[in-house]
Amino acid sequence: DWLAAIKSEADAYDIWNYVDPDQLPHDILTNDEPQRPAREAFDNLEEFKMARLDWKDDYSIFEKIQRVEARILTLIRQTIHRDILYMIKDSRTSYQILRVLKARFAPDPVTRQLELERDYK
Repeated sequence: DWLAAIKSEADAYDIWNYVDPDQLPHDILTNDEPQRPAREAFDNLEEFKMARLDWKDDYSIFEKIQRVEARILTLIRQTIHRDILYMIKDSRTSYQILRVLKARFAPDPVTRQLELERDYK
């Protein structure tokens, strides 16, 4: 199934929590760019150096997530039918695209239950 392939790719890079369409918008993780520490904000040079090291680590993680998010976004766009590209034209993130597609194509719980019952018989 298509979404399982997207999930598998996102899981492989540990970013499913950033793109999971089942999460509500206020629950989804966001990849916000960390702010570089300003020297003048620190009285002590050592504290500034430590803050800068922490920022470098955080920025490295931010960049990794950005790269993987771009990869997932490309995968989604390349694997959906061109006739439905118009549906996602205003969506900028994988999460937004998956939410739009889920709202349009995923069966509601009642329909899904009926499908399962039909398939079981």
